[in-house]
Amino acid sequence: MITLASSQRCHQHRKLSDTYKGLRFGHQAMILNARKATSEMLSTRPSNCLYQHLITCPFFHRKRSLFLSVFCSGLCVSGILCFSGISIAQETDSPLAVEDAKASHRYEQADELATKRVEAFPEDWRAYLQRGELRFRAGKITESLIDFDKSLELNPAMAASFWQRGLSLYYAGKFQAGREQFELHRTVNSSDVENPFWHFLCVAKMEGVDSAQKKILPCGYDGRAPLMDILELIRGAKTFEEVAQIVGAIDKESKQNANDRFYGNYYLGLYLDSLGQKERAEAFLVKAVDEKLPGYMPDAARVHLDLLRKGKLPAGAR
Repeated sequence: MITLASSQRCHQHRKLSDTYKGLRFGHQAMILNARKATSEMLSTRPSNCLYQHLITCPFFHRKRSLFLSVFCSGLCVSGILCFSGISIAQETDSPLAVEDAKASHRYEQADELATKRVEAFPEDWRAYLQRGELRFRAGKITESLIDFDKSLELNPAMAASFWQRGLSLYYAGKFQAGREQFELHRTVNSSDVENPFWHFLCVAKMEGVDSAQKKILPCGYDGRAPLMDILELIRGAKTFEEVAQIVGAIDKESKQNANDRFYGNYYLGLYLDSLGQKERAEAFLVKAVDEKLPGYMPDAARVHLDLLRKGKLPAGAR
């Protein structure tokens, strides 16, 4: 049976989805409507709105600051404040409070808050997913994998989309499981060069680089420069020198090209690491980390660099 309350929430959920559309396509009317819908949602079920509609939205993670500026503009009554990153004054153990602490690199506090969410919602897969991501970014590989596996246990339907788990499996030295995770992820994301690259890394650890080059996952077009060149590198269609020259030619002064520089240097560094060339790999990884970009993959680059310097990267075939 659909109750009146659940019917109202479904209506509010649909209106709130306009937030994503409005931000993506710049429709002012949609943005204004989303502000109103957000306030309505919080007045009905604050935790439901915050937890389900923000933490699970990929677009939120990519455009967090922009989204929160719109989101918070409709929340004066609820006591949630907007600032340059994310600052949530309401519900100190809410998912957004965790995001606030994480954005400020207060990982210990963020971990404590995320753990409160897990304790409060032990059957909610999102709570474990959020804490797992946080722990990976803090370099706690084993702990992150435990949380990811629990999240997957609670929601098996997310298995194919769970690329974050693949990264943790790689760093935990579970290369076969990582390989299978990236093969599965291809069924829902066939045009992401990063997926076949990480699959390549897993196979290289098990069977060596030559074997891994023969087993590259098929991939469609990825418009993020210079990832198609990186794909040609692991396929053996371009040399390292050719791709390094392409990456080196990216404008070093332009902030608009920061993502291109990051991805180019990051994956060149990972490729050199797969060849066992640690010192050369470190030089490229440092360039990537020095871009100081926000996001999961920039944090993954920082984690890799830290493990490399400490000699704690997982061993495998060469």
